[in-house]
Amino acid sequence: MNSTSASHYTFGDGDLAAQRLERLAEAYSESTESFLRQFRPTEVSVAIDLGSGLGLSTKLLQRVTEARTVIGYERSTRYLNVARGRFPELTFREVDVLAPEFPNREIDLIYSRFLLTHLHEPERAVACCIAHLRQGGRLLLEELSDLRSSITSLQTYYRLVGEMQTHYGQELYIGKRLHAIVEQARDCVVSSHQTQITLPAQTMARLHAMNIATWKSDAFMRASYGMPLLDELEEELQLIASRTELLVPVTCMMAQVVAERRGTC
Repeated sequence: MNSTSASHYTFGDGDLAAQRLERLAEAYSESTESFLRQFRPTEVSVAIDLGSGLGLSTKLLQRVTEARTVIGYERSTRYLNVARGRFPELTFREVDVLAPEFPNREIDLIYSRFLLTHLHEPERAVACCIAHLRQGGRLLLEELSDLRSSITSLQTYYRLVGEMQTHYGQELYIGKRLHAIVEQARDCVVSSHQTQITLPAQTMARLHAMNIATWKSDAFMRASYGMPLLDELEEELQLIASRTELLVPVTCMMAQVVAERRGTC
């Protein structure tokens, strides 16, 4: 994922964070592929993956669109190095998504998943994306609107991550107002829908336990909740992740928004 000096990225870019991104990409790849196939422009010459991380979503974007040029925009030097080594056929650039200008213009398709939730000025990033599309080009966004689980440990995790992101000026469930954010762009046609995705509780608990481990170095989390609670929650999530019996899945409500540039935005 991408962040700026003013946008605190709560999930890190160390080894554990990279492992988490691998699992995250696997968990959401099917729903993302379906979204891209349904709403990509008919012809895509240049496609941008905004906040490309390890390059997994960038590769998916290339496979689905068959674009001649697919570029991942990412700020983490560590992730850029991993992505370039893993996918040498793709291009990755160090780009601040809150910069006023992108290095590419007249883009056919810009895609982003779980990026705006980490930005303190998501409206600015969206406006910049729209401005860099060609006429008829599309911006495709996926962000969470809700996470639901009947498992207490998962409920606790969702409460904590929401409070932490609020502290840093971010929104866990930015998908709830994603349509309104994109609609602010001038001369653009916007459509959106909410997609329900169910994922195994074990899969989500494994992802969340990795985040808890990263949060232990976060001053706000240590001061607000203390290491004993974080240790206990991490252990509970790891236990859920290791269970083999069928558990009630986690329901993810995903906002999927399409903005098409018409005229001058």
